[in-house]
Amino acid sequence: MAQRPEKREDLLRDARAMPRRVMLHCVLEPGGDELEVFAGFRSNGALSLYFGEDPVYQFNAAGELRRAFVDDAIVKADGGRLARWGRENRAGQVEMHRHDLTDDEQRALLERMLNLIGRLRQAILNRDYKRAGSVPEGELVEEQVAAWIAEHEAIGVADSAGVG
Repeated sequence: MAQRPEKREDLLRDARAMPRRVMLHCVLEPGGDELEVFAGFRSNGALSLYFGEDPVYQFNAAGELRRAFVDDAIVKADGGRLARWGRENRAGQVEMHRHDLTDDEQRALLERMLNLIGRLRQAILNRDYKRAGSVPEGELVEEQVAAWIAEHEAIGVADSAGVG
């Protein structure tokens, strides 16, 4: 794993594992900067949400959080709990270290996520965004995203980080 991740690829063009995807530009916090938001659905209905480079939230087909990238750390589901994997540079080597989130840390991460995706849903409902493109072209994937968020107001943690 690189010490400094490079800017992500063009997800709208390259995320072929997600046949329905959209790129939006919106402001999600009063007085905040415009944010590039990518949303993509896998064929099984699993959703991935990228809020710029960080945070990223990935869900399984049941709507459970399976993986995230938050505050420059990977978070993975394991047995219905979340574990954060962080990089540590030791003697020129990058090592990954696991930290199992406490109940309070897990609750805080999920609350932050729900707040952010709730603001995304509100921006979509208010048509307070600019669409940079979608696949399939012309399909209103953002409306499907808003419906998914409304359907999953309480999001649990998956048993594993796998897509299934």
